[in-house]
Amino acid sequence: MALLIANLRILARVVRDGGGTISFEWPRACTLWQEPEVKAFITEFQLKKVDFDGCAVGLVRTSGEPLLKPCLIHTDTLSVLRALIDKRCKKEHSHGIVAGRETARSASYPPELCVLLHEAFTKPERIPTMNTPATFQELAASARTADGQETHAPPSIAPPPGLTLPAGPPLILGPRPDPSFATVWGTPLSNPTLFGIDPTGETGGSAGVDGHAAAEASTTLRNIPTPSASDPHRPKSKRPEMPLWCGLLTRVIKAGTEEFKSAPCNAAQEAERAKLEQQETWDLTTVHCPRVVRGPIGPGTP
Repeated sequence: MALLIANLRILARVVRDGGGTISFEWPRACTLWQEPEVKAFITEFQLKKVDFDGCAVGLVRTSGEPLLKPCLIHTDTLSVLRALIDKRCKKEHSHGIVAGRETARSASYPPELCVLLHEAFTKPERIPTMNTPATFQELAASARTADGQETHAPPSIAPPPGLTLPAGPPLILGPRPDPSFATVWGTPLSNPTLFGIDPTGETGGSAGVDGHAAAEASTTLRNIPTPSASDPHRPKSKRPEMPLWCGLLTRVIKAGTEEFKSAPCNAAQEAERAKLEQQETWDLTTVHCPRVVRGPIGPGTP
């Protein structure tokens, strides 16, 4: 496999340099997709995957019974993605078994699939490639060689957790990167929230990885005016003045389970309700019991 992919890489580079496109197809369940050399090839050429099923593109047995045969293509051609993006089995029919002579027949593309791919290749549109993000070591080396640029947080701010700049010899041996590297890739102060530093340079220590973003969000929330009687909706929060990289990991606790009924879970729900009420999320003065809305309940009323 290593030799096969090495030769494919040579061909792919020649094709791409000549303005061509790359498409790589195997059955969806093929274990070769998991080979390190194959994964490296897909990553290097930034190929995108699209799934399709044989029965959705005209693949049938000799008797005419549809054959599922799930397939997968990694490609850098937008027209191929568009042609196959919706070619999945709609589960409106039964499938035949790929066995015996049908196995060899299924290896050939059916006419419908050939037409789709031919139309895609006659008007190819390559997906633009993206620059590889700089590593922290590259950013650190660039910061050391940047001329006249403030690339680190002020001394009064402690380094963010896990991103301390090690002392000693340069992290990258050999020729130093060109100073313009920092302009291309950015520096820690170009993306302060990513590095967990406060760009204001005020004293008081580091705000932590998300401290500055949290402070900005808290300040924005406090500055939102109370909604008026004529317009019960709050105005939208202003867009952040700085780029934010946010992440959230959640886990659903199913209702009725023992964990859902536990004291910590009830306390969390009560705390959330109290916070929302304190922020006047709802106008509780307009909430009435259904019985009051319906009117008095007399004898015989269901």
